[in-house]
Amino acid sequence: MASKSFSSPKIAPFLQATLFTETLLNAVVAMTAPDLFHCGVQAITELKRMELHPNTCLWPSIFSGMGVIVNRATPRHRDKGGALPHYDLLFSAGEHTDAELRLPDISAVLKYDPGTAVMIMGRALAHSVPKTWSGSRICLAHYIKSEVHARLGVKRPGLVNISQYDALKDPGYLRRVHGIFG
Repeated sequence: MASKSFSSPKIAPFLQATLFTETLLNAVVAMTAPDLFHCGVQAITELKRMELHPNTCLWPSIFSGMGVIVNRATPRHRDKGGALPHYDLLFSAGEHTDAELRLPDISAVLKYDPGTAVMIMGRALAHSVPKTWSGSRICLAHYIKSEVHARLGVKRPGLVNISQYDALKDPGYLRRVHGIFG
């Protein structure tokens, strides 16, 4: 069943307007967490086949959920609906300055300017965005609901491993760091 907000007639123009941004964000996930990307594509493809709502065919993301947060602080929390290997993708937009994404479990405070995309394991790491900014701020918070993937029979992705990036690394880097010659 589609959510009430997803069923709104206003959602179709929003989904169409975010298509370019979502395509770029999907590419970020494909490069940084390929297993997550493939699992997300599999789930969304299956949801589109089910034709739950006319807006389903317009869904542009590999994530099964998206929250739009406008000019609001986000209190410290962990995401309860995802699984540990499910990353959240947080995208900051608008015309704001001085926003911060706080990750207290690892004592990190990240600059969170417009155009910033951050992938975090939202179930494992507490995160917040306190009201430190000035100007207009929008966050597109992307997430995966573990129960949705389970119902669709989509396996959980593996955790990201540095060896997944070996094919992208310069051969000189591999020789210097790993002693790999080839």
